[in-house]
Amino acid sequence: MLRIKMNNHNKTILLILALLTLVMIMPTTAQDVPPPVVRLEVNPAAANVGDTVTVSVRLENVTQLYGLQVTCQVDPTVLVGLTRVEGDAFTSANGFYVDQGMKSDGKWLIAATRLQPNPAFDGNGTAFAFQYAVQNAVNTTLNCTALGVDSKSMPLPITLVNGTPTIGVGVEPTAASPTEIIPTVEAPTATEIAPTEIQPTEAAPTAEATESAGLNSVIQGVIVNQFATDSSGLTVQLTADGSLIQQSVTDAGGLFSFADIAPGSYVLLVSAPEHLALVYTVTVNGDGAVVDLGTQTFVTGDTDNNQTIDLADAALVSANFDSAVPPAPEGADLNHDGQINVSDLVLIGVNFGLVGPIQAN
Repeated sequence: MLRIKMNNHNKTILLILALLTLVMIMPTTAQDVPPPVVRLEVNPAAANVGDTVTVSVRLENVTQLYGLQVTCQVDPTVLVGLTRVEGDAFTSANGFYVDQGMKSDGKWLIAATRLQPNPAFDGNGTAFAFQYAVQNAVNTTLNCTALGVDSKSMPLPITLVNGTPTIGVGVEPTAASPTEIIPTVEAPTATEIAPTEIQPTEAAPTAEATESAGLNSVIQGVIVNQFATDSSGLTVQLTADGSLIQQSVTDAGGLFSFADIAPGSYVLLVSAPEHLALVYTVTVNGDGAVVDLGTQTFVTGDTDNNQTIDLADAALVSANFDSAVPPAPEGADLNHDGQINVSDLVLIGVNFGLVGPIQAN
């Protein structure tokens, strides 16, 4: 039998060679994954007076995109806004659009959110497109911005890589007798939605709360204000047979509690503007044990306070889009950041179709 003696020097060389081999065959790391971007594609890049130019909003390598807002500014003496074209990421079948049409100063804002039960958009595709008509033989540049958010209304790290594309315009019109181009974009109909006072329907207690023999208990739970970092200040009412027994207010983490509660059956009600009411049915057995109700989410998006999140709520956000609060109504500012934008629209999209009061588990 042939035996090969290896000294420490040879062993070191073999170890280095083995490590180099592993490095060469390792799969692509996360650092090699291309970043998420929004790219504007202009077609055609060179046009004549009377031509239609389409500016497509392309998505590349995006993940968890639930809402997108793109604003483009053009020279209104060169380009006239015609219409919006749907893409495959956002359609009338899977989402909701806010389209203000091109303004007289050349500004055009389009925003879209997907609606439940549709998931967030991942991968590559076209969000939507702006269509313009060329009315003056002058080279022109668009100036665009983009904001993408996830299903929690949080901004995504998406880069707009070419926000100022140029359109070259020839002198000769494509039509023999060019005529004035009149935009066909319909102005959004913003019907004022009269807010209604929340009148949540309380579930009747299963039995009258009585001070029957037994030990009193503590009722506690946590209410998380949807997508908000602070859940303080939410009012929780403890009732029995329609009468208020106690009232509590949540802390920053959403915790509430009621002490010294006699045996019986109770209803807890949580309500606030722009939210769906939350109702608990609770029984205290008289054994002195803490009744822990766990964690519940306080759903937002009900701008008109009718306990339904629907197109009427989307319409209020749409009618005040790209406005500050005030003059825009506070009810449209669902995330309370002082500005109506796609973040508010997404809060309606993720809760679309929900009806309150919601019975807590």
